[in-house]
Amino acid sequence: MLTSVTNFIKQFFPKFDASAVSEKIAPDRGVGPAELMAEWKEIGKTASRAGTAVHEYARWMFSNNISPQPWPDEIKLDSIGLLTIQLIDACDKIYSKGFLPIEAEKIIFSSRLGLAGTVDLLLKDPAGPVIILDWKTNKELKIENPFETGLPPIDHLEDSNLNHYALQLSIYQYILEAEDYYPAGQEYRRLIVHLTETDNRVYSCKYLKDEIENMLI
Repeated sequence: MLTSVTNFIKQFFPKFDASAVSEKIAPDRGVGPAELMAEWKEIGKTASRAGTAVHEYARWMFSNNISPQPWPDEIKLDSIGLLTIQLIDACDKIYSKGFLPIEAEKIIFSSRLGLAGTVDLLLKDPAGPVIILDWKTNKELKIENPFETGLPPIDHLEDSNLNHYALQLSIYQYILEAEDYYPAGQEYRRLIVHLTETDNRVYSCKYLKDEIENMLI
């Protein structure tokens, strides 16, 4: 039985205690803890639907070599539509740099490591590296979190979105290397594209190889 990369990483960070947090902040919101938790659940469902729709649109474009130019009546100005507009803009930037799509929604796994995951997009940089890219549609992306850290053996890493994603893409690269998806010596880059309703930003992630190997012990 293989473990998803996302679930594997979750083991190394404190679990969010929604019940305890809702008890603490509900009075300030003038609502009960149960009502607040229900609100969070609905927000989560809405965000998940939007994220899935955007990922599907990206997969369709890159799998079919579709130029990211929508017809005006295709895009509605709701949350999904606004995210899609930002996705299209991000894709234009990708094409303008000469990056070539290799495969979208690439399933990778290692039986030896017991891990599996899906890479949103693999690209070829004309300069040589393979780019491991992941789309993120969460409302905000925290780069730092000085108040919380991971659990041993990665307790030196802050519990931030960017560190979670850096670990995710680092494990993807580790699997690609360990299972010889590409020839030995292949260089890689790891990019997160954060899409919001008003912007799209690219973040480069470090290769946390030492951390990954310590987590796998």
